[in-house]
Amino acid sequence: MIANTGTSPGTAVSTNHNAYALANDGNTINISGTVIHNSKISVQKSLSFLGTNNAIISPDENKVGTDRLFHISSPDLNVSFSDLTFKGNKESSINGGAINMNANSNLTFTNSVFDDNSTGGIDKAGGGLFFSEGNVTIINSIFKNNLARGNGGAISGSGDGTLIITGSLFINNTAANINKTDGNGDRANGGAINVFGNGREVIMSENTFYNNEATFQGGGLFFGGLNVTSSLENITVFGNKVSLTSSEAGRAGGIRIEGDRTFEIKNALFYDNRLGDTENQESDINVASVVELNLINSLSGSSEGLGSDDTYGSSKIDAVLTSSNLRFNEISGKVEYDEAPNGDDTPIDFGDDGNDAGAWNSMLVLSVDDTQISNDNFEVHFYNSTKNIKVFSSNNLPLDIKIYTIHGAKVLEKDQNNPKELINIAHLKTGVYIINVMENGIRFSRKFILY
Repeated sequence: MIANTGTSPGTAVSTNHNAYALANDGNTINISGTVIHNSKISVQKSLSFLGTNNAIISPDENKVGTDRLFHISSPDLNVSFSDLTFKGNKESSINGGAINMNANSNLTFTNSVFDDNSTGGIDKAGGGLFFSEGNVTIINSIFKNNLARGNGGAISGSGDGTLIITGSLFINNTAANINKTDGNGDRANGGAINVFGNGREVIMSENTFYNNEATFQGGGLFFGGLNVTSSLENITVFGNKVSLTSSEAGRAGGIRIEGDRTFEIKNALFYDNRLGDTENQESDINVASVVELNLINSLSGSSEGLGSDDTYGSSKIDAVLTSSNLRFNEISGKVEYDEAPNGDDTPIDFGDDGNDAGAWNSMLVLSVDDTQISNDNFEVHFYNSTKNIKVFSSNNLPLDIKIYTIHGAKVLEKDQNNPKELINIAHLKTGVYIINVMENGIRFSRKFILY
């Protein structure tokens, strides 16, 4: 009889617990299909958990206690989860409905899904994930239908370390501390994400936040603390909600930022986020007075708290995007929109890299009149037959010219270029590109197709 050593498909073990017990530091645990997981694994080794065959980790009616699925409890570990779904771990009595880390380790999720997990009781944060130390990286993942009986419907993080989230979707998560009856009662922050603490750096890019809800502040996101290096880029925050009204001190259906520090948001889209008021519900961005916000090439329908210490000249903080018809596309997992009539506010080409503001890039190209800073300032001629570009400037001043791929990679740079000099682009492959032109502090961006 062959022993179940877990070293091959033929000797696979039936539970994650058995696999963990057999694994050595640095090993990979392969998880196939649906695996019942009824009690916590305290991770004290560096391991990679890799899913195959639509792998799902979920408890059943025989679950033991009210704990999370995994607890990273030792320092100096490298733990990763890839291609896995964590589903239905309900009413965790500990912070983190599915996973918790309170050690200075590195935790990574790639192509993972947190679905329908929750914390229970009072002041239990992070419906899907909670961390109070260490570095967390989340790539191309989905957090949906998670519930925190405290802050952070999907994620709550604090302590020292870096949180990096790219290419991910947060949808239908809720932060509602309804069991709390003392003090101010239910005052939960961050329907999708709640981050606080002076040592927690946050770097986000190309994420979508839709239909999340918190009772108190930040229907989509809440940030507190003093970290000065956090930045959000190309995120979309749309259709989120705070259930309390403004008279009840409810703030920011979209994003609330606190703390005496600088904070940067770039190429982002905030729209149709709301408070519980029956009138004047719109509340996309709300910033505490001590924050110095650098809001770059971003769009917001309703912005509160911006003052003389904040920088937002390149942004539109009272945008009207009615004609763009913003809506969430369940297939793409993005908030999409239509091309707006000339003169209307639009996310198209609004980013400083020539791409759209927000997490989705429509690939639509504005007309020349739409993209020019002044109708008489710039003209770009494309000669596909010779693969040359010529940029005209009415001021006849030297031009700084950069060309990017649609994904933001710089492929050409020419400084102090003669305004009518031909630029050869024959080395570029067929595709969509963005040309950025700078003349004496005036910027012009336009997409073009090379074929």
